[in-house]
Amino acid sequence: MNFILTPDELNLFYPANFSINKAGVITDSGPSLESLFLRTIVGENLFDAFDVERPTFISDIEKLIKYNKLIILKSKSKKSLRLRAIILNRESHHHILCSHIPDINVSPDEMLLQSIDFSPLDGSLETYLSASIGKNMLSEAQELAQKFELAKSEAELANSAKTNFLANMSHELRTPLNAIIGFSEMLKDNIIPDEDKEKRTEYAGDIHWSANHLLSLINDILDLSKIEADKEPLYENLISINEFIDPAISIMKPAIKKKKINLSLNTPCTDNYGVRIDARRFKQIMLNLISNSVKFTPEEGKIDIKCLVCEQEGVELIITDTGIGMDNDEINLAMKPFTQIENGLNRQYNGTGLGLPLVNALVKLHGGKFTLKSVKGTGTTAHIWLPPSRIVSINLSNKTLNISA
Repeated sequence: MNFILTPDELNLFYPANFSINKAGVITDSGPSLESLFLRTIVGENLFDAFDVERPTFISDIEKLIKYNKLIILKSKSKKSLRLRAIILNRESHHHILCSHIPDINVSPDEMLLQSIDFSPLDGSLETYLSASIGKNMLSEAQELAQKFELAKSEAELANSAKTNFLANMSHELRTPLNAIIGFSEMLKDNIIPDEDKEKRTEYAGDIHWSANHLLSLINDILDLSKIEADKEPLYENLISINEFIDPAISIMKPAIKKKKINLSLNTPCTDNYGVRIDARRFKQIMLNLISNSVKFTPEEGKIDIKCLVCEQEGVELIITDTGIGMDNDEINLAMKPFTQIENGLNRQYNGTGLGLPLVNALVKLHGGKFTLKSVKGTGTTAHIWLPPSRIVSINLSNKTLNISA
């Protein structure tokens, strides 16, 4: 080849070019090699900086300058740097015109190459861009596959949870139904003599309790379904704090008394405040939480209910018990709809696994936050927070209501 290129043209067309003298010492190098080596290679011997990968018989400068075909050079310090090169011999020196050989198994970022490092004359830039696009497409495909696997796994878990829920729910529904059918048949068939009024009253009470329990279960399912479908409105009322706490305690009093549980209620300064909430829903929330505490607290245990109100920070409801407690994994399970803790407790303690998810959903509907903290074998604390916008202060001097911002 006998064409002449200026140094600028040489660097433009072959950014990875370099020159050597008759002794094989590098006397000049293009911008691409300078940036990739992060140092100058001028002054180094060609065979100290590169191995001749092909043809393998070239081991000295004499053989190199006599070879007039393409050679492959591989950097000794940059293992991913491979160059396709041809030699232009001059009287006092030799030009090595190089172009990069992209490694398709290494990402362009790892090769530290940019488009300006490639010669525009030999197609190596197109190879580099194809490899880059291919790598990106492969990476995106792998990411999509991972997301698909995660979604599939979550769907399988959800399906498994609902299957377990339905199995448990069939038991929960059958129990009160069997009681209703059994006791009503005994009354219908006059198995209980008319004169045994005490027994008949007892069976009628069992039927009434079973029917209410059954209705409560069905309501819980429907409520949670409507909330998940975003079709559950709030019917807000202005009520005092005790108006939604006291009814739940009254309902649970027989069970509390039976288990000899020490229940304390601490609501300082709440007489000065009301809250704007869905009263029926909040009574349901309190009943679910207190009944849970009673259910899982052993005899002669303790339940503390505390309510704190601050116009700037909001309302805090805290229910602490000395029950069986849960570890973190069990808390996560308990907070998922249609799920029960699979440690045998669901056989020892009746329940559908809807109570806590329903509490969480209803609190969120009010713009609040529900959290659980628990220690296995020690007890559980349920914490409800409502925003300041729910608070209404009561001016006792003139009986007026001031809605807090």
